[in-house]
Amino acid sequence: MDGVVVMGPRLDDWRIDLLGELELPFIVHGRIGDLEDGYAWLDIDNRGAFQRAAKLLTDLGHRRIALLNGVEIMTFAVHRRQGYEEALSAHGIAIDPTIMSSDQMTEENGY
Repeated sequence: MDGVVVMGPRLDDWRIDLLGELELPFIVHGRIGDLEDGYAWLDIDNRGAFQRAAKLLTDLGHRRIALLNGVEIMTFAVHRRQGYEEALSAHGIAIDPTIMSSDQMTEENGY
């Protein structure tokens, strides 16, 4: 094996440490922390994307904006929630946990 692609990283992902210890080349699809992680990763700006999406909705006058999200042991879901909450807070909208949902992103669940 010449290298590994790590999929679906979690907030505290043991695979990253193991691959580093083994000195095996790898890239992570997603990330487990911030930009200074010290390993190669490929991802989008989940936080910024959800912040911009929620801001667009608030700019259009919407005030009750639901969040349908992945499970929050996954970093992308944590970052998405952060962006969503930042946009609502910036517009003086209280965070309402009753219209927020986190679940596995499967076809059964509607994703």
